[in-house]
Amino acid sequence: MMGKLRVDRINNPSSFKKIKKDWEQLYRSDPNSNVYISWLWMYGWFSATSDKWVVLGVKNVDTSAYVAFLPLTIFGRGYFGIYPIRRIAHAGRPISAYPGFLCSPDFEPEIIRVLAFYMQSGLRWDVFHLDWTKDPRLGTFLTSFPDAKFSIELSKGLTSLCITLPEDYQSYLKINIGNRTRRTIRHSTNVIQKNERYKIKYSTAETIDRDIEITCKLWFNRWHKEREMEWHRKILFYHFENDLLRLSMIWDGDIPVATLACLIDPVNKIYNAYIASYNPDYSKISPGIVLITKSIKQAIDENYKFYDLTLGMDPYKLSLGPKQYETENVSITRKRLKTAVTLMIMKQAGRVFRKLFK
Repeated sequence: MMGKLRVDRINNPSSFKKIKKDWEQLYRSDPNSNVYISWLWMYGWFSATSDKWVVLGVKNVDTSAYVAFLPLTIFGRGYFGIYPIRRIAHAGRPISAYPGFLCSPDFEPEIIRVLAFYMQSGLRWDVFHLDWTKDPRLGTFLTSFPDAKFSIELSKGLTSLCITLPEDYQSYLKINIGNRTRRTIRHSTNVIQKNERYKIKYSTAETIDRDIEITCKLWFNRWHKEREMEWHRKILFYHFENDLLRLSMIWDGDIPVATLACLIDPVNKIYNAYIASYNPDYSKISPGIVLITKSIKQAIDENYKFYDLTLGMDPYKLSLGPKQYETENVSITRKRLKTAVTLMIMKQAGRVFRKLFK
């Protein structure tokens, strides 16, 4: 058995900086760690968000060492400035893929249950959301919430796509992808490489500010989400400062054609395709497929083992030969009359507003 466990609440930037060493040590020991729960990714998100957040840190009192972390966002939701329901979610929502726990592999069930019990009694909330998780410890966490007090809804999340990389790029082209995709890659690469107007460039310290701004603007032009764009900007910049960003771009003279930002994870040997953006005026030459296949080659050359295309069944992603992994969405609701009535009223009000402004 482990020694006595205590849950600490870390809820400000200075305290979060102090646990960096513990966080990164846990990250290296946790076989389920991923870049979206790394200290640096969370630091970038905490630096940009205006939402209230807290990190639950489980400490072994006997050794004074942290054995688990769970980062959370706390926010209200309502109408006309009234927030009758207190919601809590994994920190990073909605741009974080694969949320979960950071936990020592020793005595995992005990540690996860301590986190679950603290959430039940140590935090005020009505509904807890966990989206797109593939953490295998989720079952242990959920069984710690008694049926008499909580209702749990599980639903299928977005599909995760990840390429297992062979030892060389030519083997990847031969094994992972079909003839049609190979022809597309070859044709688009030739169009770009043989035209003097087009240049493929990689970000440097001199160009990074400009390149991140272009990447975010191209992303914003497609999705129109200003708040999320600011989160991306911070996260990209912090990863570049720590040599954990690979940002490539295609230019037509002074016009940005396409950009690809990858967050690399040297601990788990994973390249994570984080943001891919392009100028729709150049869609006919398929610039995105050129950047992403060059990025895959770069990952192989750097001896990385996996290339994560993150979430979504986009046809271009499927054509690159990934394996598919299912994720789950979780919603836990306290069984209280006030919560049930309020949620019902909010649901009905939402339907009315949608009809009025449709």
